[in-house]
Amino acid sequence: MLFAAYIGDDYPELWQIESSQVAMVVEETRSYPIEGDPDAREIWATTNSKGFGYVRLGSEDRAFAVAMFHQLHCVRLLRAALAGRYDTTSRGHVHHCLNYIRQMILCSPNLTLEPPDVLSRDFEVDRIGATHVCSDWTAMYSAAEQNWDSWRAKNSSGSV
Repeated sequence: MLFAAYIGDDYPELWQIESSQVAMVVEETRSYPIEGDPDAREIWATTNSKGFGYVRLGSEDRAFAVAMFHQLHCVRLLRAALAGRYDTTSRGHVHHCLNYIRQMILCSPNLTLEPPDVLSRDFEVDRIGATHVCSDWTAMYSAAEQNWDSWRAKNSSGSV
C-alpha cells in the first residue's frame, strides 16, 4: 500500500477521521476553575490530547497541529493569563490566541439560538443552557491517542 508523504504543500486540508454528531447541553461548571484551586492548571491540562494536539501523518510521519487542540491550547493560555500569568513572554501568544479563537468562531459559526438572559439569569441556580449539535469531540481525542500510540510504537527507540 502506497502512502502519501505529505511533504511541502502536499497534504490534505482536513484530518479525515470517523465522527458523528452529538448533543451538548451547555451548562455552568465548577470543574474548570480559572484560579483558586491549586490543581487548576492540571485540571485544564486534561483538555490536551495524547500527542499534545499533534498528529503524525503520511509515510514521513509529518506532524500537524489539529485545529480543535490548537483552540483548546489557546483557551488554556487565556485561563493562565486570567489567573495572573500575563508576562512579557506570554503577551504576544495571548494576542495570537485571541485572534485565532475569533477567527475559528467566524469560520464555524454556531447558529444555535440562546435566550438573552445573561444579565438576569442566576448561573449558580439555573446552570443549564441551550443544547448544541456538535461534532463528537471524543472521536477526535480517540483518533489522536491512536495516532500518537501508533507513531510512538514505530519510533520506540526512546527519542521523540
